[in-house]
Amino acid sequence: MSTNTTPLAATTTNDASLMQPVNVWGNDLVVAAWSHWNFVGSGYPGFYAVTASQDATTVTLTPSGTGGQVQAGGGVANNGTGVVMLDEGDVLQVMSSGGDLTGTQVNADKPIQVIGGHECTNVPLNVTACDHLEESMFPVQSLAKEYIVAPPVQVPNTNLLKAQIVRVVATEANTAITFDPDQGANQVLTNAGDFIELPMTQAAFKVSGDKPILVVQYMVGQSAGFGTSDPAMLLTVPTAQYRNDYLFHAAPSWQANFVDIIARRRDGHRRRGQRRQLDRDRGDRVLDRPRLAEQRRQRQPHRRFRSKGRYLGLRRPELRQLLVPGRVGSRDQPAVK
Repeated sequence: MSTNTTPLAATTTNDASLMQPVNVWGNDLVVAAWSHWNFVGSGYPGFYAVTASQDATTVTLTPSGTGGQVQAGGGVANNGTGVVMLDEGDVLQVMSSGGDLTGTQVNADKPIQVIGGHECTNVPLNVTACDHLEESMFPVQSLAKEYIVAPPVQVPNTNLLKAQIVRVVATEANTAITFDPDQGANQVLTNAGDFIELPMTQAAFKVSGDKPILVVQYMVGQSAGFGTSDPAMLLTVPTAQYRNDYLFHAAPSWQANFVDIIARRRDGHRRRGQRRQLDRDRGDRVLDRPRLAEQRRQRQPHRRFRSKGRYLGLRRPELRQLLVPGRVGSRDQPAVK
């Protein structure tokens, strides 16, 4: 799904989101958005949109510590609280009037979809240019305690890494967060919906929680000096949700399309029935462990991906991930046990 502010017309502000099938929608979700942005006398809101899969769905909204300023209406108070009844296909959209909707809890008695994002914003707020953000939230039952974060590449110089801002959101109270290698941000998040924000970084690292967490990556604007692209938002996939096979589509009109893969160092990958060993002579370190293997290949549109791309090898079984800049995901999301 792609969204821009003027449908059926050319625009320079857009983002895309992973569209999850109804059978993997959940009852409990945590919102990822971005700070309300005031620019030249106008307010640009963060938002989240709730869609019901069944009639008579009761949705309960609990704002985070930063999410208590919203535009009231439709059963939602201006402090972000509310209980709203939706029928199948109904959509409740909540927009900020200040603050940051990140960490808001959305709970329902029947499966729902939640898309979070921002109308148009700078990332960070003092770095131009603004862009639309959106992503489909993962249900809490599909989240986990371990994630690997890898930065995107720059455009047009794709041999360099682009900076990003990373947020780690607690889904339960008193959640201890650690980073490997250390990012100087280890701490305990007191409340569900609290989050850690790492400033602009090109680092790759593992983030862990002693309870399930949501990890969000925000690509920074071009005025930060890391290439020409502007903000985009994606959710990091937990290692427990990694798959062996992915399908993806890349727009042929874009200047560059890249695929990132995270895998344990000693993994081989099959392509068209063949095994291909990772090149161990190149790469970057993610963990304080053996060197990573890394390769990059520019991808053509609409390919089945099994081998080429960018490999970040980890000394751990089953660590294998496809990362299309701006889009991450698989065809199903079973609950993490």
